[in-house]
Amino acid sequence: MFVIFTMKEKKDFTIVGILVVIIMGAGFGLSYYLGKREQKQQETQVAAEENKAWADAELAKIPGSENFTKIALVGKEYIFEDDIQAYFARQGNLNDFEDVKKKEDAIELEVSKSLILQEANTLGWIKLDSSCFNNPKKDYEQRGKLVVQVQLKFEEDYQGSFEYEANSIVFNPTLRKTEYIEEYGLEAAKSLALQKLESIRERVVSGEVNIKEAGEIIENDSDVQMLNPDGYDLTSVSSGAYFTEVVSPELTSTSRFSDIYEELEDLNTGDTSKIYLVKSNHNINGQTEDQDTFYVYYHIVNSGRGGYSNLNDWIQGLKSRYNIIYY
Repeated sequence: MFVIFTMKEKKDFTIVGILVVIIMGAGFGLSYYLGKREQKQQETQVAAEENKAWADAELAKIPGSENFTKIALVGKEYIFEDDIQAYFARQGNLNDFEDVKKKEDAIELEVSKSLILQEANTLGWIKLDSSCFNNPKKDYEQRGKLVVQVQLKFEEDYQGSFEYEANSIVFNPTLRKTEYIEEYGLEAAKSLALQKLESIRERVVSGEVNIKEAGEIIENDSDVQMLNPDGYDLTSVSSGAYFTEVVSPELTSTSRFSDIYEELEDLNTGDTSKIYLVKSNHNINGQTEDQDTFYVYYHIVNSGRGGYSNLNDWIQGLKSRYNIIYY
């Protein structure tokens, strides 16, 4: 039996078919998105639990700490009621502790201080210890000096800067000629490195892996290990399978990567750059010579144009990255 459609029926049938495909595609896309979101939420929850466990363990080392009232957990640091009272006491307005609005403002101020101290510690600007961190009996004078130090550092080096993460593959190490190059030649090494980095970049752009995970994949790739047998020690941007850096305006104009940095300045937060081929100095028979050395691409964590224009904007950005619990 043959089924014959009129022109109108054919048109209607085609439209229905298209709608079915769209709906099925949307359903798949939504499922993928929800799966990714759930995975991200689970990762965030794990990190929060690990931070709390660390803060609890460190706090347990301080005699009598259990007698102090916690009012917030910021990343790896507890904020205590005594911190707020001490703040008002330093202001000479201890009675303001009973003012709900002023107390809330003071709590947010202490949360902000904790955020910039922890981020500065991660960046290597300062070194935190229990004398002034995650301690209900902390040294407020020392903590205050560290806060000022971070503010000055931000103003000098961070404000107006941009921050990136990057993946690179070294195919021509500066320390020695590899067995791979000796057997297959430099062009073959370049080709393999580019192929590997293009593949991993596609996975990062698609959201399959983040750029830090991509760095681990690069490090553990047996082909990459042949290209760079001395390994990725993360001591410089040219040797890191994964690395991150904050680029100040001064660095943009003076670094040997200045041409690349100038292009990265035009990217927005969340953008991923093209792949760059970078040269490095090689010592050839006692003579210094620039040679093609590694491929690299960048992911802009913060473009600097809208994120780090001032200290408050930086703090707001940190609030979205650090887990904060109020009690």
